[in-house]
Amino acid sequence: MDKNWIGAWWLGFLLIAFLLLPPSIGLLFFPRIKMKKINISELQNNESAVKSTSAVQPLIMIDHADAHPAVSSKRKSSTLSMIEPSNAWAETKKFLFTILIILRCPVFIGSNFGRLIEAFAMKGMVVFQPKYLENHFGLPQFVGNLYLGITGVLLYAIGVVLGSIILKRFKLNGRKAAAYIAICSLISGILTLMHTLISCHSVINSLGKQGLINGFNYTTQCNIHCHCDNSEMFPVCDRSGSFIYYSPCHAGCRNITLKSRQNFQFEFHNCDCISNGTSASRDWCKDDCYWPMITFFVLSSIVSVVSGSVVVPSVLLVLRSVPVQHRSVALGFSACIISLISTMPAPTVYGHIFDSACLIWNKSCEDKGNCTAYNPDQLRFWFFGLSGALKTATLFSDLWVWYWAKDLQLTKDTNPGQDFTIMKFHKVHLQDKNTAYFFQSALSSHTTMQKRCLHNP
Repeated sequence: MDKNWIGAWWLGFLLIAFLLLPPSIGLLFFPRIKMKKINISELQNNESAVKSTSAVQPLIMIDHADAHPAVSSKRKSSTLSMIEPSNAWAETKKFLFTILIILRCPVFIGSNFGRLIEAFAMKGMVVFQPKYLENHFGLPQFVGNLYLGITGVLLYAIGVVLGSIILKRFKLNGRKAAAYIAICSLISGILTLMHTLISCHSVINSLGKQGLINGFNYTTQCNIHCHCDNSEMFPVCDRSGSFIYYSPCHAGCRNITLKSRQNFQFEFHNCDCISNGTSASRDWCKDDCYWPMITFFVLSSIVSVVSGSVVVPSVLLVLRSVPVQHRSVALGFSACIISLISTMPAPTVYGHIFDSACLIWNKSCEDKGNCTAYNPDQLRFWFFGLSGALKTATLFSDLWVWYWAKDLQLTKDTNPGQDFTIMKFHKVHLQDKNTAYFFQSALSSHTTMQKRCLHNP
């Protein structure tokens, strides 16, 4: 890998910014309000439905004069004043009232609580898995990132598509969708916990275990004259790969040869700590991590697909559990709490797990630097144990959602007549005798919202 890429970490963000620019410009040409085409007869039917509704007095009544060009400007201004917000404080109160409404929806609360816990585990794992692969299996971070991109991002996206197909094919509505999410949460949690059983003797792990035995003092009689106390860790082995040295200095090596400039392969010679003063190289070190690493990525791939398959059902549960006019606020509120409670603190918690498992710290200007070796067993159990426990814990919130999600329709559009007590047309532009373009605004009565958010199972 070219070392110049190390300082070009920002190129990826620059590329993504340019790719996002064209669709962003395209969105500017969409209208603020979606216009809909409807027959005049349908307008009359909706008007009859409004007149027959007696549960709630509508704020704005349907008036055919609004469709006539001769309507008075005074009447228009009075109608618009009822539609437009009076001031910022009124909008704030309206927003807070909307938040209170969606917080009264049990399905919304349960679904978001489960996804919040799952996002905490996923965010921590995404940030620190490359470092775990480097220390536990000896994979360079750029190779680990490549493998994680395939088994994580790509397969997760495939899982999202697969979940939507399953949802549509089997018509998962209400409790069926909630049960599917609960089963996937259980599978994901169990498979994540199984990662704690995958262990191997990598080069770095072996050095860490040597340190536990010798008190992290790698100085011996053969290298005491080399003064290797401040040497950075660069493991090397003899040709047999039977013994690992902390660095070429600790192997007593005096000369160095660059074998491959492209792959940065070095070979060290005249090593006092190796029999017959033979050579040492990092490429000669052996481990038993190949099959454990394959098992690790197979389990990770299954977890990614299973986790991705619940995205669409989870989002639909959130959308269908709140009144239609509050769905945009519900999605924004969900994203906000997940960012504040999961995305932000998760790296700090998982970083503490890694720091607590560190065995050897580098020093930089007499200050503690980065960690070079970890306790493999402690790190493995805490890293995947916490993640698996959190994913399994989402099962309880999924069961809560299952309890409240009876008769909740996900794969069919809700009937406006069932969700709303008032359907009002504020503005009508007649195009000809048969059609008209209009936009509609609907208000939900307190009784209807209570029925949607607090219905009994």
